Amino acid sequence: MNRRAKVKGPVDDDRALVAACLSRDQDAMQYLIAAHRPAIARLACAEIGSHEVDDICQDVYLRVFARLSTFEHRSRLSTWIYRVALNVIRNRQRTARRRRYDAHVPLDELWPHDRFPMLVDCATPASLWEASDRKRRLRRAIRELPSIQRRTLMLWTCHGLSLRTIAHSTGVSLPVARRTLRRATHGVRAAWHHP
Repeated sequence: MNRRAKVKGPVDDDRALVAACLSRDQDAMQYLIAAHRPAIARLACAEIGSHEVDDICQDVYLRVFARLSTFEHRSRLSTWIYRVALNVIRNRQRTARRRRYDAHVPLDELWPHDRFPMLVDCATPASLWEASDRKRRLRRAIRELPSIQRRTLMLWTCHGLSLRTIAHSTGVSLPVARRTLRRATHGVRAAWHHP
């Protein structure tokens, strides 16, 4: 499917993609899945763990395609899909409260958007060992954050989303998203300095 030839901007692009998906265009549906699956998988992995990523992605796309006709284009399609993904993840967490998940944070995803100066590239065996220890400490610090702080930090760090998009995706105001991110980064730094 050559969508680029038909549209002019991101909103038109979203509108064309939604229209094509609603008309059951298989190429458009596959494009939508391929374009957003990596971000949904990272979010699911950060929130619940890598053992349920495929199930969550499948649930997200079932809901996205079932409710695509309700998408009102008041936000970007990717923001709406993040919101659906967060709702699927929250529902999964609610139904599984008795089980404790190891919320593995994919720290390898943090390296391209490294916003933590304590993590640096290393070359010697000793420094590689220290780097793996730092990764473990950082992973533990992130895992111990409250859910909303961990989610906000992962959306900002791993996905590179703006605070405005995070606020819209998580259903909070921009000042609340900003405050949540600030608390999350302070929490990680505090845990880092006091292991």
